[in-house]
Amino acid sequence: MTAALRIARDEVTRRWPLLLAALAIGLLAFAIAAATSDPVYSELNSPRYSELANTCMFGAIVLSWGAAFVIGMTLVGRPLHDGRLAFYFTRPVGGYAIAAGKIGGGLALVLAMELALIAPLVVFDSETLGESGAFAIAMAVVFLAAGLAVGILARSRSRWFLVDAIGATTASLIALAMFARIDATYQQIFDALRWRDAPTNASLSQEEAWTLLHRADLLVRGVIGVAVAAVFAAVVVAVATGRTDRERVHRALTITLWSSVVITTTIGLAIARWGFL
Repeated sequence: MTAALRIARDEVTRRWPLLLAALAIGLLAFAIAAATSDPVYSELNSPRYSELANTCMFGAIVLSWGAAFVIGMTLVGRPLHDGRLAFYFTRPVGGYAIAAGKIGGGLALVLAMELALIAPLVVFDSETLGESGAFAIAMAVVFLAAGLAVGILARSRSRWFLVDAIGATTASLIALAMFARIDATYQQIFDALRWRDAPTNASLSQEEAWTLLHRADLLVRGVIGVAVAAVFAAVVVAVATGRTDRERVHRALTITLWSSVVITTTIGLAIARWGFL
């Protein structure tokens, strides 16, 4: 077994009670849904959940996102600032293997936790919960990535915070411009789909509207996916180059993270304004 896999295994086994807790909550939500759902079936042949069941499902998923964020903060940031990350560098293990193992273990743990949470409910109602479950898993990965970055940046006490502020502001402004353009596209799409009986009142035909809708969704998912991958890559680079020096790790993370995120959002904005939207 390689060093990265051993580190990943240790990260999962150290937090195994989270998996049991997620499974217990998932089974509880399943029991509530099964006991309180409306026996009348909808057009999709899916049970109509009671308000209590919906609340339990939503609350459990939100809690799992919070757990994913905390896991991200404790994977690298806490051992780095507490001095415990040096333990790994005293062994014959490379920095890239250490970072990859910790991130891989966190990903495996979060994915297993989400599956344990939603699997009972998906078995109960696969049609309506399949897409929602995929969204819940994707958001858990996003929160894990955010926790990784915040865990390193929050306690570093480095002058690179100014660069973080500039990078975050720049990326946010570009992202807002991109989403504003996508929102305008969505408005055109909904106008076209609304005028089914009078398509001349809309600027797009029905076929064009559906094509644009798929493209807009693909762009949003692509930008978010690349940004999350950029966070993981930036953490790997930061740990591999900075090792146990908090300021060096912060500097490497800042330079790698914000440059890649700004480039990603800029490309997304260009596609939204002058590309296929």
